[in-house]
Amino acid sequence: MTDSIDSKAQHCLNCGALLSGRFCSECGQDSRAGRLKFKEILANVADELFKLDLPIARTMIDLTWRPGRVASEYVAGRRRTYTNPLKYCLLLTAASLLVMQTWPMEIDSTAAAADSDNAEVEQAWLEAVNSVQGWVVRMGTFVTLLLLPVQAALSRLFFLRSGRNFAEHCVLALYVHGHWYLFSIPLLPLAAHGHGWAIVGMQLSITILYPLAACGFFPGRYWTIIPRALLALALYLLGYLVLFFGLAFVYFMMQGAGA
Repeated sequence: MTDSIDSKAQHCLNCGALLSGRFCSECGQDSRAGRLKFKEILANVADELFKLDLPIARTMIDLTWRPGRVASEYVAGRRRTYTNPLKYCLLLTAASLLVMQTWPMEIDSTAAAADSDNAEVEQAWLEAVNSVQGWVVRMGTFVTLLLLPVQAALSRLFFLRSGRNFAEHCVLALYVHGHWYLFSIPLLPLAAHGHGWAIVGMQLSITILYPLAACGFFPGRYWTIIPRALLALALYLLGYLVLFFGLAFVYFMMQGAGA
């Protein structure tokens, strides 16, 4: 009986790994966990609800001040310090989509029905516009994510001598695009209300962010890195426009055929 108790005391109660200190080296659980008490339940709930995810907070801060350094350090092995780049990109993409759905673009319906007092015509117009707008938002996000490997491939092509492999170029692309979505979130409601400068700001942010990140990620002088980064970004954006408008053409052709 004593041997059984000692065995449990030497192994993590959560995952069964052998303990070598207060916290389990495998799952991180406190080895002092004993009989459950109600105040412990309340403390755990408060901790889970209000704790700050330090890696994602650190990732956001460091990507703002030194974007290329974050990708470089993650590639070098600091995987616990920063959030996984794919997770970071997907989280910020989802957040931006939520904002776009919360603040849809305002449409001036009076112009649409200027020649008609028919409320049904106006309502049909608004529904059609909202449908198209929703498609544009979803498809734009889909195309952006779909072409991230293309941007990584272009990055590798223009920085072939950097010694980075394709996966490491993907890390840079994911962090940059995720952080671009973070910058875009506060501007999206303004853009939805017709502020053109907000749209321009969103486009400029990626144009500035990617070259800055490249300067911290690739070895070399700034004046040799920035032109190559801008060229790779321009080709990526060109591919984005071609794919997006190609899909839009197919979509509206199918809609017309269905009608």
